[in-house]
Amino acid sequence: MSTRYELIIYWSKDDDSFVVEVPELPGCMAEGKTCAEAVKNAEDVIDEWIETARKLGRPIPEPRGPAVAKRQITSGKQSWPSSARERKLAYA
Repeated sequence: MSTRYELIIYWSKDDDSFVVEVPELPGCMAEGKTCAEAVKNAEDVIDEWIETARKLGRPIPEPRGPAVAKRQITSGKQSWPSSARERKLAYA
């Protein structure tokens, strides 16, 4: 992978695997039984995503760098997004 995109990695109990989402590339995600396998699969999918976009003449987003998660401060404690939907909104 020649370009670096942000990866969001989490465990999916439903899929019994690690899931990697690439928020800057719509629909780009991968999974694996281990975290390392999921990241490797994501790197392959990123390359395929970019190759397909080039063939179709679609724009390829530039990496934005790490997103800053939106967090709520409640009683002096930080609260991070817990659900997949909240994570997607936080990193949008």
